[in-house]
Amino acid sequence: EPYVDVQIAAEPYVDEQIAAEPYVHEEIAAEPYVDAQIAAEPYVDVQVPAEPYIHVEPVAAPVIAHAPVAYAAAPVAYAPATYAAAAPVAYAGYAGAVAAPAYTGYGYGYAPVAYPTLAAPAVAASA
Repeated sequence: EPYVDVQIAAEPYVDEQIAAEPYVHEEIAAEPYVDAQIAAEPYVDVQVPAEPYIHVEPVAAPVIAHAPVAYAAAPVAYAPATYAAAAPVAYAGYAGAVAAPAYTGYGYGYAPVAYPTLAAPAVAASA
């Protein structure tokens, strides 16, 4: 389809002068001055008596010693390094499976891993 250069004509300019409102000079009389002498409130001296001082000797808090707890078996030590050293497990579910990220024990719990995009598998070139 050939290109068509269509030039749209602009609307004609209309110079419209709007008349201003006429100026009206108006003298507004000031309010009369009233000298009002307002009497101050009388001063009231209120003496509030202080509360009596009561001396209290400090008392030492009792020391409560808890008896050691006897376990049926020795507690198992938690070692996050055991999980980090474990062999990675492959994710199942799609063709581009990658190894599971190792647990690091800090931050958000897992080391960053670059996951592959879910692209179509490569097709072998035909001869």
